[in-house]
Amino acid sequence: MKVEMDTVSFRDFLENLNLLAVILDTEGNVVYSNGQVAEVLGRKRDEIIGKNWFSFLPPDMQARATATYRNNVASGKLPAYVYNSIETVDGKKCLVRWNPVLLKDSAGNRTGTASIGENVTKFRKSWGVMQEERSRLESIFKSSPFAITVADIHGTIVECNQATLDIHGFKSKEEVIGMSVFHLIDKREWPSAETNLKKTLEQGRIRNTEYSLVARDGHTFPGELSSSVIRNAAGDITGFVAITA
Repeated sequence: MKVEMDTVSFRDFLENLNLLAVILDTEGNVVYSNGQVAEVLGRKRDEIIGKNWFSFLPPDMQARATATYRNNVASGKLPAYVYNSIETVDGKKCLVRWNPVLLKDSAGNRTGTASIGENVTKFRKSWGVMQEERSRLESIFKSSPFAITVADIHGTIVECNQATLDIHGFKSKEEVIGMSVFHLIDKREWPSAETNLKKTLEQGRIRNTEYSLVARDGHTFPGELSSSVIRNAAGDITGFVAITA
């Protein structure tokens, strides 16, 4: 059974999208594709129309993707979105996030699908780089010889590294998380610490401030602390990080 475009205006809508758009029949053959699809694949439109869509996927994905598509159409249940890679004419892979909808004729028979897709290749690569950078920073945080303590804007500790536990004599993070940062400082220096906390929040950072610090068993020892604020994506201060040497 053939799939027909309902209106010229719908075709115009798909053509003017800055997104990929394809209409497939129940077997996965391309009934319609817009200019964005041709541009991404690096092919002329007449090289796409009439071909099985899944032949444009990497060879190792074609059989599974075809079977999944046909099963979904037969059951009438489509996922909200689908990620798959399509292969350009020069062999490059583009990752596309598709939002498919089921098409039916006037009698209610399933005739295929219409899908709008977004090329998310660059986003996925950027995400991968971000994840690698995050892993690198976590490794630095854990292995740093300097004590690193993270607190919220009220001074409550929310994270710390092993060096913090070591210099203060704690056995686990559970003993420290939820504690006020002031409890790591000699009580006699709390007024100074409060003043410096306000300065950190106002100025963004302070450096090389000397304190008398307190260990778990109560003994004190000298330390030099530098701190800076932590901001969220909107630029709002959400806490601060302190490094003790």
